Amino acid sequence: MAKWAATFDALSPLKTLGRGYAIVTRQGDEHLIQSAETVKIGDRITVKLRAGKLGCLVEAVHGFI
Repeated sequence: MAKWAATFDALSPLKTLGRGYAIVTRQGDEHLIQSAETVKIGDRITVKLRAGKLGCLVEAVHGFI
């Protein structure tokens, strides 16, 4: 049972945020943003951090990986 708990803890989105990553969604429909090519200048996005959220306006979109 402890092994499963450790596995689920490691996969937790909150644990990921604690390592400095963020979850980015489009404001309005809350669609998950996974690539810069899915947003355009002027879009409003939300950046969820370990502690709080940021409301952002896209001013530039740079190269895609």
